[in-house]
Amino acid sequence: MARKLDIFENEEHLKFLNGDISLVNGFMEEELNQLTTIASVEEYDEKELILKEDDATRDLFIISKGGVSIEMDSKLTEQSTISMRKLRDKCVFGELSFLDGSRRSANVKAISKTIVFRLPFDDVKNLCENDPRLAYKLMRNLGLLMGDRLRDTNFEMCAYLNL
Repeated sequence: MARKLDIFENEEHLKFLNGDISLVNGFMEEELNQLTTIASVEEYDEKELILKEDDATRDLFIISKGGVSIEMDSKLTEQSTISMRKLRDKCVFGELSFLDGSRRSANVKAISKTIVFRLPFDDVKNLCENDPRLAYKLMRNLGLLMGDRLRDTNFEMCAYLNL
């Protein structure tokens, strides 16, 4: 079970948000502080489930330390699950459901002891409604992230199909 950590108990967490994280690229210090006030910090053990495929949650996550495996239940192979991608420090996950409200498309499991920032959808939505500049930057960065991931998937599919 995830353990919530006090975001202010370790300055490392606060410094982390000022690092090279694509989600908050171009954010001013005040905007980062706004995100920090709504974020919770959670710790997961190796192989612990963070998100379950088909859940109706919308929170967004940033990996502070550790890594996760994005896995889908297999319906076409003998394997029970297929690992789609592995993400490490400073990566974002949960963006699809965050943006469109759809159910979670995959399971997300910690591949080692992992610390994540959880950004609750409703709180982010309120921030965005009250700060259009922050909203623009966040949506721009999510769009860039999704474009990069789609491009990577296209290359992987071409390699897989020997195109």
